[in-house]
Amino acid sequence: MKNLNHIENFLFDMDGTLYLGNQLFEGVPELFETLNKKNKHFLLLTNNSSKDKSLYQKKWLGYGIAMPLTKILTSGEATFQFIKTSTSVKTMFILGTESLKKEALESGFQIDENNPDAVVLGYDTSLRYENLVKACLLLQKNKLYFATHPDINCPSEAGPLPDCGAMIEMIYASTGRRPKILGKPNQEMVEAALTRVNGKSSNTAIVGDRLYTDMEMGYRSNLTTILVLSGEAKLEDLKNEKRKPDFVMENINGIVELI
Repeated sequence: MKNLNHIENFLFDMDGTLYLGNQLFEGVPELFETLNKKNKHFLLLTNNSSKDKSLYQKKWLGYGIAMPLTKILTSGEATFQFIKTSTSVKTMFILGTESLKKEALESGFQIDENNPDAVVLGYDTSLRYENLVKACLLLQKNKLYFATHPDINCPSEAGPLPDCGAMIEMIYASTGRRPKILGKPNQEMVEAALTRVNGKSSNTAIVGDRLYTDMEMGYRSNLTTILVLSGEAKLEDLKNEKRKPDFVMENINGIVELI
């Protein structure tokens, strides 16, 4: 493949791909403008479940870009969509931020800290020991257990920060329980994204900075894979990878040149 003319839908990771912290990467507004001019569809995906999509919308507005909510998909939203359509869960204890709890309520679930049907773990940037204890005690009672995503670290301007995946390991050390993980790279996230853009694997590309979530999701679902080196992954990381992305770029500016 020498160009991206056949791609109708672009799924963009956000952290490390389009921005880092409060820094919007150069060329992002021009990229969106080009996609719109060429009638390409795009969706912004994030495994960061500490914020709901309305907060991400505000973040984009801070960059001077009015981003419709329909163009944002969080791992929290995908998680609650899966639980709602695939289980009988009605109540849940959420080890996560107030934003994640808001998403749960908006999805029709009730919050129950005493006897919930399930425990849901997100990227809890407000983590308190007493809530960690509650979650672990509930898991010891064999409550259903879900996690929004597997990321070990969250990129930041200060450096990698412990993310949901690190919390999964901490809880496993205490309880011996592992959750069903939603979010990238899992199929549930892909299905939610393709439904949103009305796309197919054959005409959709995933653009991201992580090998084990963004690129792995593409490999599993036969999406065109575009790795950008503006975030976590470095070029030397590819040396020991059996599977290689279809495209490797320094940053998202390379996409404009190929469409």
